Amino acid sequence: MKKAGYSKEIMKKNRRLFKEAYEQGVLLTHSEMAYLLNVSTGAQCFYRYCEQAKEYMQRTGEILPTRGIIQDIGRAITHKRIILRLYRKGIKLQIL
Repeated sequence: MKKAGYSKEIMKKNRRLFKEAYEQGVLLTHSEMAYLLNVSTGAQCFYRYCEQAKEYMQRTGEILPTRGIIQDIGRAITHKRIILRLYRKGIKLQIL
């Protein structure tokens, strides 16, 4: 039985769409991404989609430019968590 979750192809598409939208000056929400990927926005299915995207970012350390992350809204990974992770690794941040 196949385990539910992202396939590598869907994650590649998800990653590419978030990045291309950001490069064009657009911030996509997870709801909009679910629509583009034809993922149901029904409560349980959509929750699973969001959790899997969050797990991907935590597992790979790659931050996808979603609206929630860039504008620091919603239940996304916050800037504080990212900054603390970099601080613990000894990376100095430059404040503009």
